[in-house]
Amino acid sequence: MRTLSTSLLILLGSILAAADATLPNWPNHGTIFLLTDRTGVDLPATESVTDFPLLVRLQGEWFPFAQAKPHGEDLRFTDDQGNVLPHQIEAWDPAGGTAAIWVRIPKIIGQQRQPLHVHWGKADAPDVSDGAKVFNESNDYLTVWHLGETPLDATGRLSAKDTGTSAVVGMIGAARHFPGKAGLFVGDKITGLPTGSQPHTTEAWFRPEQANGNVLAWGNEQGQGKVVMHYRSPSHVKMEGYFSDADVQSTPFPAGEWVHVVHTYTLGDSKVYINGELANAAKGRSTPLNIRTPARFWIGGWYHNYNFVGAIDEVRLSRVARSAAWVKLSYANQGTRQSLHGLLVAPGKGEVTLTPATAEIAEGGRLPFTLVAPGAQKVTWIVVRDGREQVIAMDRFRFELVAGRTQGDATVKVMARVVTADGTVDRIATASIREAIPEPKIHLQAPTSWDGRSPLDITVIADNQAALTKAGAGALTVRWQADSFAVTQEARGATLHLKRAQRSGLLTVKATVDNGGIPTTASATIDVREPTKEAWTTRAADPDEKPADHQFYARDDRGEGTLHCNGQLDRPGAKLTLTVTVDGKPYAQQTPTLAGDRYTCAVSLKPGLVRYRAVLTSELDGQKAILHTADDLVCGDAFIIIGQSNAVSTDWGKGEGTYQSEWLRTFGSMSGSPQGLRQWGPAVHRDHQGGKLQVGYWAMELGQRIIEEQKIP
Repeated sequence: MRTLSTSLLILLGSILAAADATLPNWPNHGTIFLLTDRTGVDLPATESVTDFPLLVRLQGEWFPFAQAKPHGEDLRFTDDQGNVLPHQIEAWDPAGGTAAIWVRIPKIIGQQRQPLHVHWGKADAPDVSDGAKVFNESNDYLTVWHLGETPLDATGRLSAKDTGTSAVVGMIGAARHFPGKAGLFVGDKITGLPTGSQPHTTEAWFRPEQANGNVLAWGNEQGQGKVVMHYRSPSHVKMEGYFSDADVQSTPFPAGEWVHVVHTYTLGDSKVYINGELANAAKGRSTPLNIRTPARFWIGGWYHNYNFVGAIDEVRLSRVARSAAWVKLSYANQGTRQSLHGLLVAPGKGEVTLTPATAEIAEGGRLPFTLVAPGAQKVTWIVVRDGREQVIAMDRFRFELVAGRTQGDATVKVMARVVTADGTVDRIATASIREAIPEPKIHLQAPTSWDGRSPLDITVIADNQAALTKAGAGALTVRWQADSFAVTQEARGATLHLKRAQRSGLLTVKATVDNGGIPTTASATIDVREPTKEAWTTRAADPDEKPADHQFYARDDRGEGTLHCNGQLDRPGAKLTLTVTVDGKPYAQQTPTLAGDRYTCAVSLKPGLVRYRAVLTSELDGQKAILHTADDLVCGDAFIIIGQSNAVSTDWGKGEGTYQSEWLRTFGSMSGSPQGLRQWGPAVHRDHQGGKLQVGYWAMELGQRIIEEQKIP
């Protein structure tokens, strides 16, 4: 350890002594290189960007935080001509040895190594960190949200109301965690955002915890009037422009990980980028976007309906469609394994060494490596397992290999790739990993048959649980699969709770189990035999329930509907009679059952293309009175249609729908007004007075087929 400490002190001392005196009053100077050649981002020489907000990540291994002021107030950046560049410090953590600073770079050109000079250590230097000088309309930013400890717009234009998010470790400094019922309300009368079909770019980093939520949304709730970033299942993003030419969705990407999504739009050209790469493009296939002003803006939801669960960081809206080069540089720069800039260069030359050269490590253990690399402009740590290279870390002189899990002994190579002014040098060490943790040996505890109705638990049993626990590897991760056909189910760790099967047949249940190593799978086959007759729950009638004109009665498990007529006697001692006719002919006549002054009566109705009529009369001392009548009653099969488009979509194309039938019934209206709700009648395609008795296209099609084929309402 003494040797390592001496090496680090020599390295930092070399940086402090560097004579980069573009700010001569600052005692300490250093240089960081922007690498756009093949050693870094590998941007084509024909590509360039201007006024780019570069994220500079400082590390305590090569930046002496103790030499700077407590909050980085003395930090300055200059270009090669000595121009002081605007910057904003987003995060500064001397104790943790990390910092994140945004620096506005006048121009970045492909296939270059461009110096960025860093200055610090001036005790009386004022704080000049200013987000509004890094992000503003001069480089086409309209709003930028770093979403740190306090959500603030870096441009200074907008403010947000936080309805219940919390700070978490983000992609860049801190981010905000969105619990699903809270988010950020940026405003509902925002001017200055893109309007009509003006070009723009919407972007964000996010790490989802569950699918089907709105990462962000802006515009207004109207046709072609908004831009919404939806996170959908299976894991992908859909950019919605409310049936406009902005609509486009990405290809799938891994769930539960940080992802960088950028959406660019110009008239007739909508693109979505995932992690710096073009994931899809839609060109001129729909009505143009037409955003109105003032606009609304939410992060984590839309119109105060917050439904995103997970973390969100670095939300931006620009008034131009950013180029593919800009998007590529943004992702390459902002990711934790960023490749755009390097570390502070220590002057001088010397041998590049990596120690230890060889070592042995137990499965699940950790092994530290140390790199000495004078003159390094960039350092990339690569782990090679089974011939596959994986970039693990950037710009560090110390690296800790996490052995992870293995089946049998294994050999891993650790490579430190060092970029210097003279070229690229690879130093490789070998780590032998010794197997030390057993894998689970499992079977499923499951019956051979199931009725598909009684609740059933399937359980994973680890046959070597004692050995796993002794090795400290007894905690099992279980992933269930039971999808031979539709089954209502709930995964409860090591138990799969089956609630109901939707059909009979052979159901295969699989459990994939691991304790951090290679997964093991066990399966069981269950013979599902549903009951020939389902249990039926009879609806309890209301105390004052009576038939209403045009009412529909659903048939039950007996194949009949039930007409209820209940209430309170109008005159004590009166005789009540309920008369039911079918198409004008006698059908049934009953005397209601009395209980004090209350009466109840029920008549079974047969399904068919016929109309029933019900009349309730009372008679006392030879005088008859009609208490209640209901005309045009029908009996058939009832269906509930769920889903906004399935239930109420009325898009029949250019004309109105033509089918209508007196045997197709519905209830209420689409209006929220209580006055429109208590009404039965034939369903209509479109009602222009509150949507009374209106159903959607799908309901009309389904109803027509049932009526014509089965001859029932």
